[in-house]
Amino acid sequence: MKVTITRATNSKAAPSHSIYLKEIYTSSAALLVKQMLPRVCPPHENFTAQLSRIHEQHADEIQRLVETFRKKNSELRNER
Repeated sequence: MKVTITRATNSKAAPSHSIYLKEIYTSSAALLVKQMLPRVCPPHENFTAQLSRIHEQHADEIQRLVETFRKKNSELRNER
């Protein structure tokens, strides 16, 4: 979503227009922050869950490596 914010440069604008433009600017800025903040700074829950998932995947890979090593080591011993 693209938000274009224009600033009133005419100081002779009616006060009601200035207030209206200020409200639009404020609401647009708040909407932009609300949409962009999760992308820039993910919540801790997402980070913790993702880190936990990565840790479990790593543990599974290490376990598979150990099992493969033990199996091949056993096969080599039996060949001797």
